[in-house]
Amino acid sequence: MSLLYRMITKDKSLADILNEHNQPQTLIGEPEKLNALLINKGYQPIDFTIEDNRRESRFVAFLDKHYNGKLKETLYIDYTESLSAEDMAKFVSQAIEYKMPIETLVNDYILENSDWCPEFDVIRAFIEATNQKEEDFFDCGPTDLCDYYRELC
Repeated sequence: MSLLYRMITKDKSLADILNEHNQPQTLIGEPEKLNALLINKGYQPIDFTIEDNRRESRFVAFLDKHYNGKLKETLYIDYTESLSAEDMAKFVSQAIEYKMPIETLVNDYILENSDWCPEFDVIRAFIEATNQKEEDFFDCGPTDLCDYYRELC
């Protein structure tokens, strides 16, 4: 799970705290400032001596610089493409069953069925810029930056 969704208190994630204090999610890329905010607001700081936390922080700092502070990916779809009525019915039933927004289900479907995955391009640029091993980032484990990137963007 990414730092953003880590529970800082019983009922607040780091994302909740950042939103509550009008701080950008990219503050994760600045560990000293993030921990200063947490301490000043009476929360426990994040342990950035843990490798996964450091790696995620470096990745967020890279994304912030790469996107000039705008961490939103835009995926353009050909106007002639469409979803079938069966797919839409499936999204509606899943949304009701799992109590999820239809937007999330459609977005996931599009990303899973798209030939282009923007996170791979960005993560590969990060790996090249930081001279790290590619397998450390695509392992589907706690450091899988693909999942983190999707959560953040």
